[in-house]
Amino acid sequence: PVRVRVQRGLERLFFRGRVDARRALMVMTRALARTSDIESFVRLLERDLPRFVRASRVTVDIKGDGASSLGLFATDAGGGSEGASDGARPLRPEIDADGRCHVTLAARGHTIGVVSVEPRRAGGAFSVAELELLGHLAAPMTLASENALLYADRAKSERLAALGEVASVIVHEVKNPLGIIKVSAGMLKKRFAAAESGHEMATLIEEEVDRMNRTISQILTFARPSSPELTPVALDAVVDRAV
Repeated sequence: PVRVRVQRGLERLFFRGRVDARRALMVMTRALARTSDIESFVRLLERDLPRFVRASRVTVDIKGDGASSLGLFATDAGGGSEGASDGARPLRPEIDADGRCHVTLAARGHTIGVVSVEPRRAGGAFSVAELELLGHLAAPMTLASENALLYADRAKSERLAALGEVASVIVHEVKNPLGIIKVSAGMLKKRFAAAESGHEMATLIEEEVDRMNRTISQILTFARPSSPELTPVALDAVVDRAV
């Protein structure tokens, strides 16, 4: 604590105006609140974050699957977090061996992504004020990334809905020819005796048309594949038909 206070005092004395944490936090929070998709979220961080911290590069890795090993909140053996009991107190962002700062975006026990900030070579390591700013930005960055992911899910749902409308038109145009094919196969089957190959071929055409109709109906209703219905069959008949 003494070292941190001394560093803060030296920064205010010698580097006045370099890091205005309160103003930077307000500006970045407002800007993050206006982002609505992942692309704009990433562009905002890459463009605006170097204005407030001495960064040469900002990398955003949105995972959304909890696969990251970095952690903004200290996790105990039980899977909880120390910050969960005292208002989710954020820890200092992690610094790797190359001096890069990593801020983990975590919500409800899941890691959404990681924001990595690389310092400028001439500027050296990040200051205490810069690290505190990045730590405080973790919450608005997490909220913005969550909103962006929800927006992406909504856009995907809308695309699927549009695809369903197109599929309904296509299915309607396909079902009409299938009906004509089935009727024609039935008329041909009447011209052959049951033992003739033409009768068998016409029967196969009818069965395949029925199968295609079932598949088209599943596409039209977006139904999940049906469970198999197991029934006993005569294997000799199946083998004869395959031959």
